[in-house]
Amino acid sequence: MIILHQSVSGNCDEEKEKVRITYTGNMGVVIESERSAVWIDGLHRFYKPEYQQTPLAFSDSAKKKAGHFKSLEWLLFSHYHRDHFDAGLTNEIIATDPGLKISGAGQVTDSLSGTNSTNAWNRNGRLTGLEDSDLGIEAFNLQHTWPARHSAVQNLMFSVIIDGLRITHLGDAGNEDIAYTQSAFKDADILVIPYWILLNDKGRSLIKTSKAKKIIATHIEPDSKPDIALRNSDLQQVILFDVPGEFIEVF
Repeated sequence: MIILHQSVSGNCDEEKEKVRITYTGNMGVVIESERSAVWIDGLHRFYKPEYQQTPLAFSDSAKKKAGHFKSLEWLLFSHYHRDHFDAGLTNEIIATDPGLKISGAGQVTDSLSGTNSTNAWNRNGRLTGLEDSDLGIEAFNLQHTWPARHSAVQNLMFSVIIDGLRITHLGDAGNEDIAYTQSAFKDADILVIPYWILLNDKGRSLIKTSKAKKIIATHIEPDSKPDIALRNSDLQQVILFDVPGEFIEVF
């Protein structure tokens, strides 16, 4: 597996088949191949200064099915907090493409009535299969961090299998949950995590139980300089996503 990490202005001249993961703000990433694209936690407006909102250029491109979004099939939302999901902005995208598929917990889908949405809470397995496309999606309940305050929040771990790669997004996860015993986590090629998991020994040890070679750390406050080691072990490289538009390409 070859990974190229590019900045927002970077270009790649490789002609090989590839999967691109592009950062769109806070924990938002769009995962795209030549045939399919999935956008996770990508539609949220300004909430507070410590959260990187989705730049309008991304939502405008999604409405036009252009750029990263030309093959967009799914919008996935880990949970309903306003730094991950905005119902109004999501409905604007859906209005331009009524066939677009959406999934999240009921706390998300209940605000998207009349859309092609799926409640993934308690699914704990396959959401869509690979039978007729290169794309598969799995969803698992995963406890939101700081459960003393957020125990009622339905947070989901989504695992996207695209062109043979498994990319797993944790949402606002903490260090402990039975979901981490699932192959979606243990056998992931790439993990998309909130940066705070790497700030303590317990979190770093948890990440080492996954086979993932690349760890994408997100949810980084704009203009901050997080003190995160860029290697979690001899085998796990940490990539910081904190500038919307930066990406990695996986061959």
